[in-house]
Amino acid sequence: METEEPVIMETEEESTMQAEKPKKKEGKERKKKESEEGSSRFVNPRSISSRCRPSVVRDALDKVRLVVSDGMMNELKTLNVDQFFALPPYPQDNVVTLQILQCWIHEKMVFRLGGKELRINPDEVALLVGMPNRGEVPKWKKVPSCGVDARQMKADLLTFGTGESSAPFNQLYINYLLSNLFFPSSNFSVSKGLYIFGENVDTFASFNWPAALCEYLIEQINAVAIKIRRNRPLGYINGFLFLLTVSTSY
Repeated sequence: METEEPVIMETEEESTMQAEKPKKKEGKERKKKESEEGSSRFVNPRSISSRCRPSVVRDALDKVRLVVSDGMMNELKTLNVDQFFALPPYPQDNVVTLQILQCWIHEKMVFRLGGKELRINPDEVALLVGMPNRGEVPKWKKVPSCGVDARQMKADLLTFGTGESSAPFNQLYINYLLSNLFFPSSNFSVSKGLYIFGENVDTFASFNWPAALCEYLIEQINAVAIKIRRNRPLGYINGFLFLLTVSTSY
C-alpha cells in the first residue's frame, strides 16, 4: 500500500504571519527609499518656518524712506547699515532652502554640493550684507528677553515714518534690523543682550556683525541637520536664513 504524505495544516497565526511578510518588506523598502531621497512627512519644504522675510523688511523700510533725511542716511552710512534700504525683496523659497540644508555635513561643517565641499564664512557674509568683517565678534545671552518683541520694534520704526516717534531714527532702525532681519526668532522674542547693541549706537559699527551672523546661522543649520538625520519635524529656523539662498559659493 502506498503511504500518503502527511498534510501539514497552517494555523491561523502562521497564515497571518506569512501574509504580513510582504507588507513588512514593502514598508522597509519604502522607508529606505524615503531616506535615500531625503523626503518624508517631516522633512519637506512645508515643514520649514522662518521669521526672516526680506520682502517684509523691505516693505517696512520703503514706508519710512521718504521721511529719512540726507543727514540720517549719512549717519546710517557711517554705521555700515544704509544699504539695507536696497535689500532685494525676495520671497522665501523653502524648496531651495531645504535642498541646501540637506547638503550640510555636520561633522565637517560644510555643504557638499556638486562634489565640492563649501563653507559659509564671515568673509562671504560680509560680502552679502555689505558690512566689514572686522572688530570684536558681539556676544550675548539669549535670555532674558528685553521686554519688547520684534513686532513692537517694527511698529516703533513705522511710527517714525508717520511722525509719531521722537526716538532717534538710527536706534529704531538698528533695533529693527537686529530683531527682524539679522536674528529673528520663532516667538518674536528679542534678548536683552542683543537689544543693548541697538541702544548703544555709537559702538555698533565697532563690532563684527558678519562673523556674528555666520556663527548664529551655523548654529541653526547644525540643529536642523540633526532633525533631518533623525527624520523629525524641522520647525522654525532662526537667524538670517535668506543668506543661504543667495550665497555666491554655490
